[in-house]
Amino acid sequence: MAASAGQRRGWLNLGLLVVVGLLVVIVWKAERPRPPSAHALIPGFASASVEHIVIHRAGRPELVFARTADGWRIAKPLQARANDLLMDALLAVPTAHSRHGYAAKDLELDQYGLAPPRARIDYGHGHAIDLGSVNPVNKLRYALTGGRVYLIQDALEDLPFAAATHWVSLSLLPHKANIRDLALPDLDIRARSPSGWQVTPRPRHFEADQVAQLLRHWTLATAYSVTAAKQDASTPADMKQIAVTLDSGKVYRFGILSTHPDLILRRNGLDYRLPASAARDLLSLPPAAPPAAPSATTPG
Repeated sequence: MAASAGQRRGWLNLGLLVVVGLLVVIVWKAERPRPPSAHALIPGFASASVEHIVIHRAGRPELVFARTADGWRIAKPLQARANDLLMDALLAVPTAHSRHGYAAKDLELDQYGLAPPRARIDYGHGHAIDLGSVNPVNKLRYALTGGRVYLIQDALEDLPFAAATHWVSLSLLPHKANIRDLALPDLDIRARSPSGWQVTPRPRHFEADQVAQLLRHWTLATAYSVTAAKQDASTPADMKQIAVTLDSGKVYRFGILSTHPDLILRRNGLDYRLPASAARDLLSLPPAAPPAAPSATTPG
C-alpha cells in the first residue's frame, strides 16, 4: 500500500515537472526577442495610380515610361512598347519589404552607393526610391526612401542602369493583337466581310486553317533580343517589307534585314532578332494538310 502511494507521488511529481516545463517554454516563447516585422519601402503605394515613371541614372540618359491604353511604353530615349514583365517588376519595388531600416542622416551614404545614387526611380505623386550598390555579403541592394536606408531583394539587378533596349518588349505585336491584314513579300492576306480570307496568290491546295496558323505565329512571335540599329548602318534600299494591320487599324511595319543565320526584322530603328526557323513560320503559309487517303473497299 505504501509502495503504491509512493508511486502515485512519483507520478504526480513527474506530471508537475512536465507542466512546469511547458509553462517555461510558453513564457520563453512569449518573451523572447522577435525579429522586426518587414517594412514596405513605400507603405500604401498603389501601382494602379502610376501613369509615368522616370529612372534618373548617373552619367546615362534617363529612362521615361508612360502608361497608355495599350500598356506601358518607353517614351525616352527611344519609343517602343515596354516589356510587361519588367514593368511589373519595376512597379513592385515600392512594395518590397525589408526587416531593417536605418536613418539616412546617421550614415555615410557614399559608402552604400547612395551619394550620389546609382539610379533614382521616380513614380510621381512624391514617391521616389534611390538605388545604391549591392551588399557583397547578402547580395541585397541598398535603397533610400523617406529618409531611411533599407536592404531589399535585388529583383531588377542591373536593369535600371542598362541600355534602354533592355526594356523593350520582345513581342513583335501587342498582347492579344487581332490581325486584320498581313502583307508579306510573297503573300498578301486580307480579311473578307463578313468572314473568310482573301489570299494572293492563292495556293493550289488551300485551307482556312493555314491562315489561322500563320496569324497565330505572328501574334505569338517573340524575339530573343532587341538591339538599336547601328547609326552608321544604312538600310538596304531593296529591303523587303512586311505590313501587319490590326483590327484597330494600326499598322506595324517591319523590314527584313536578314533571314540567315537569324531572322532580323527592323522596325523604328530597332532590330528584332529571332531564330532562323521563325522565317518559315512568319513569311509563308504552313503546308496544307495532306488529303485523306481514300477508304479501301472490300470486293463484293
